[in-house]
Amino acid sequence: MRKINNHENIIKVLNRFRDIKSSTNICYGKEFTNNIFLIQALEEEKYKKLGMKEGNILFSLKPEQSMINLRNAMHGGSIGTALDIVTTIAMSGLHKDLCLNVTSKLSMNFILPVSLVKNSYILVTKANLLNNNLGFCEADMYDIDDIKLLVKSSHLKSFIDKKWL
Repeated sequence: MRKINNHENIIKVLNRFRDIKSSTNICYGKEFTNNIFLIQALEEEKYKKLGMKEGNILFSLKPEQSMINLRNAMHGGSIGTALDIVTTIAMSGLHKDLCLNVTSKLSMNFILPVSLVKNSYILVTKANLLNNNLGFCEADMYDIDDIKLLVKSSHLKSFIDKKWL
């Protein structure tokens, strides 16, 4: 097993996300609260197949029935929400003040359907703060067994001065 070093703020932001989502009934994305996990270690073979490098962040996503589309695959909007959440966690974890933020642009390229019967990996390959007010992130979604690329995404985020944590 290969240990994955995660910045302590990323764990803090993920836990804060769970606290906020579980304490309200009116917040969109609540169903993702218990379905996104930060991976701490990974088999060496999968680590290599994913092309992971130091500084990459790896999540897993466990889909549930509410995320399904008519073709019995994960709905594109649910995929977008999951990618938005993990890339926001990655960028927020890098920001020194852990402040409020808003998406400026989120783009996704769908390559293969995302199965509902197994977990997927979401690999954050690039999470940078361009300055104190703007962040950029790239993330790819993979099949957890075959390590096939399912979705490529990029996310541009604006940070607002008001702290939320």
